Amino acid sequence: MNKTAILVIGTNEDQLTRHTNEINQQPLWNAEIATGDELAIEKMLQSSYDLIVFADGITSEATAKLQKIVALQHPGLLILQHYTNANVSLTVAIDALLEEQVNAAKPTFSFVDDALKNAGLNIVIQ
Repeated sequence: MNKTAILVIGTNEDQLTRHTNEINQQPLWNAEIATGDELAIEKMLQSSYDLIVFADGITSEATAKLQKIVALQHPGLLILQHYTNANVSLTVAIDALLEEQVNAAKPTFSFVDDALKNAGLNIVIQ
């Protein structure tokens, strides 16, 4: 089974290292770091990712630019904004987002059973 490729983007290198270590402890996840929007764009052009995490230090302008690039060039790529003051751990947030994607991809079925619609039942009770 392929590992989920995750790109963590931010400017605080200590935090990025902690995030990467936390992510890489999961056996089916693999994280890489980008310390800024230009490096993130370069990495997205070189490799394919399943998820992008915006961490502390990334500006709102850089976030908007990267989101626009992702929407145009990598539609369907999951984006998670996770900052130090988040009340949920990074692994829990990633797991919830991936689970949401799996549930959204599950097919749904809806049908009407009208097999006996035209059947005439002649029952006589005596």
